[in-house]
Amino acid sequence: MKTWWAQKWLAAFGADAPGPADDVFEFFTVEPGEIKAKRDQCFVKIAWPAIPGESWEALRKEMKGRAIWAAKLMSGEMPETLEPLFQGKGLKLFPEAGETFRLVCSEDGESVFCRHVSAAVSRFARDFSESPLLLFDFRGKKGADLLRELHNAPVGGPRQAPRPEPVNPASEQSGRAAHFWKPAVEVRGLASRALEKVQPARPWEKRSAGKEASAALMEKAGQKRGALLDDTKRRLSR
Repeated sequence: MKTWWAQKWLAAFGADAPGPADDVFEFFTVEPGEIKAKRDQCFVKIAWPAIPGESWEALRKEMKGRAIWAAKLMSGEMPETLEPLFQGKGLKLFPEAGETFRLVCSEDGESVFCRHVSAAVSRFARDFSESPLLLFDFRGKKGADLLRELHNAPVGGPRQAPRPEPVNPASEQSGRAAHFWKPAVEVRGLASRALEKVQPARPWEKRSAGKEASAALMEKAGQKRGALLDDTKRRLSR
């Protein structure tokens, strides 16, 4: 537990070294603004007001896009340049020496730095030394959410256009084949209807109509000649 961030946590309680090594807890949880634990049938709580949501929102814009911070935190290292960001906003990431905590022990009462509270402080220092994200859980920001924001692009940065959906060549070819092999009856039907509108009358149909007209005229002429012959015969017979 020689990390500078764990030592800074212990210094806030006036402790230079962790408590006893046999601090076995029945449960130990870290929540926004509270550390809760149970040891030797004794309930312990360490409370320090978490950073409010609106302040985290103000920090969010400054923290976005700091991938180097995310890389260090994921590797188990607390970025040294992170605390000044909070200080510039008038906020505290780490508790300071002599910080006012609310200490509660079901056996020794409140505001007493008893052995149970000391054991909880030491337990947090050990876990915090290995996983710096625990401090953010305690200060009101889930470590997973923090990493996600650190990985995101800066606010107002360029946005990538959405990529088109990939086309499956097999489905595309099958669609073309289905269109190609449509029944030929439909094509012939369309073609025949189109040809009926644009094709001229057939020549043999014209010739047939002319023959019928000539035959009718000849028949009428023959009828007239027969009538004239009959009239001539009647006159000669008188």
